[in-house]
Amino acid sequence: MGALQLGGVVRLARRALLVTVASEGIGAALLTLWFCPRYGVGKGLWMSVFHAVSAFCNAGFDLLGTGSSITSAAGEPLLNIVLMALIVCGGLGFLVWDDVLTHGRHFRRWRLHSKMAAVVTLFLYTGGAAAFYFLEADHAFAGTDGPMRAMMAAFQSVTARTAGFASVDQSSLSQGGVLLMLLLMFVGAASGSTGGGVKVNTFAVLALGVRARIRRQDDVNIFRRRLDEGDIHKANSTASLYLFGALLGCMVLCIQGVNLTDALYETFSAMSTVGLSRNVTGTLPALSKWAVILMMFAGRVGSMSVAMAVTRGKDSQNSLRYVPEKILIG
Repeated sequence: MGALQLGGVVRLARRALLVTVASEGIGAALLTLWFCPRYGVGKGLWMSVFHAVSAFCNAGFDLLGTGSSITSAAGEPLLNIVLMALIVCGGLGFLVWDDVLTHGRHFRRWRLHSKMAAVVTLFLYTGGAAAFYFLEADHAFAGTDGPMRAMMAAFQSVTARTAGFASVDQSSLSQGGVLLMLLLMFVGAASGSTGGGVKVNTFAVLALGVRARIRRQDDVNIFRRRLDEGDIHKANSTASLYLFGALLGCMVLCIQGVNLTDALYETFSAMSTVGLSRNVTGTLPALSKWAVILMMFAGRVGSMSVAMAVTRGKDSQNSLRYVPEKILIG
């Protein structure tokens, strides 16, 4: 559940179920307005429920049958907006929804976790959409008018956060767009959510740590709170292990003939359990497919959890602490 403490976990589980059922139910009801006229009542209802669940859970699976996700419906506002809303709801995390249900719009009463997750998520969504709008004007979004380009840019920014739906062919992205996608996939969704990646709060802690070091501050502060040093170390370790796993997987794909851009995109997508591809997944050799499978598993369970599971820890109570000595960093 991603709870910060054992107390209240039953209430959190109950609210997580409530948010899930409500979000997917409302999303499915709205999607029937798009699917039923096109596929009939019976099949349209089934497809509405399936895509609502897939979007909220950041799965990215679709039943459109084209093999190219929702690119054929890139200009459909209802479908795109509802899917984006469901992706955002699932990617915020259940702790955030617990604070929303408990404190409503009283932002100051929210947990520090929820404040960071909400603010950084909003920044990444809006910043990513604005960047895609200009980067892909002559590439993936070429030939589209302003409103449609804005919607496609917003969808690209949202789906990069481990959702996996695609409204444009990912192989048509510019080099700048690919780099931006790698960054957004690396960050992923919020902690305790249905998404993957290193998580929004991990990224926020890394950025705040850099800011504190630049300002020569010993403490990392945000919203009038000081971050725990253990959380800072965990964030650094999580990001490092993620990058190590992604680059190792990228090397495997490159050795087997995949070009660097496609290999990076494939590995970051796998490690963050995004599910997007530049049309190379089906052509990968067996060893590369096994590498992608392992990266998806590590990304869903958590790179830190996998590393801790395969290494033997030491009992800190019986360990001696060595004399510290400084080294040069940077």
